[in-house]
Amino acid sequence: MEEGGSSLSTRPVVEVSQEVLTITGIFLTIVAIVSTLGNGSFIAVLLRSRGFRRDAHLILLMSMATCDLGISIFGYPFNIVSCFAGTWVFGDFFCQMYAFMCFTLAMISANTLVVISIFRYIIICKPQSSMTRATVDSAIQSRKYTCYLLFSSPAATIFCYVVHLSVMSVCYHKIYKRVSQLKLDSLTPPLSSDTENNEEEKSCLTRICFDAALNFEIDQSNINHHRNQRTYKIEIQVLKLNLLMVLTFFVIWSPYAVMSFVSIYHPDLPAFWFCAFLIHQ
Repeated sequence: MEEGGSSLSTRPVVEVSQEVLTITGIFLTIVAIVSTLGNGSFIAVLLRSRGFRRDAHLILLMSMATCDLGISIFGYPFNIVSCFAGTWVFGDFFCQMYAFMCFTLAMISANTLVVISIFRYIIICKPQSSMTRATVDSAIQSRKYTCYLLFSSPAATIFCYVVHLSVMSVCYHKIYKRVSQLKLDSLTPPLSSDTENNEEEKSCLTRICFDAALNFEIDQSNINHHRNQRTYKIEIQVLKLNLLMVLTFFVIWSPYAVMSFVSIYHPDLPAFWFCAFLIHQ
């Protein structure tokens, strides 16, 4: 394209039928309603929780829910209206704002998933760390915003996808091994009281002290046994939820990351992939 004496390369215009755009608009409307109600309800519940501000895990979940709600507010309405109109109707300024807000919020949400995996790894796999809980929370928060600055540039999109998926996979693999160890500990039977003692060689006072100490040890063993069982059940539920989030990240971001990379070398993508970009964004 010739403009101002300089030659500027541009991508070919991809034509999409109005029927396809209408179907896309209906789909995005449903997603927007579900996302807004779900994330809004989750945020409301967290804000009413008393221990919310003291729990770094809940703060991270709040961050992710807020970003997803932001996409529902700043992303879906512009997209939905434009799909039904058949063209972008909001001008250049809102086009740039839409692209910036959606990309930034999506990257923050993805980075938060990584930070959650690191947080869970530290809490479960490194419980005897010399860092206190407050220090862990502070370190997680500072590293979270550092990751946002480092990994939220457009040039790092593909690279960050690989880094995110690798870090989450490694962390949750180690968490799974640790939780499996908790299961083995919970299945270990408590200390048995069937201990052979030479009662004849013990005085009455010695037998009383020995029995009291043995009963105390048995009680402590039973308490630890039940605590391990309860901890295992809780951690396995949390692990399933976190693995579901990782699977969601993989399913949602894999097509976008792959096709973004392909579009660098093949700008003339078919209309099908254009619609895929529109839906994923």
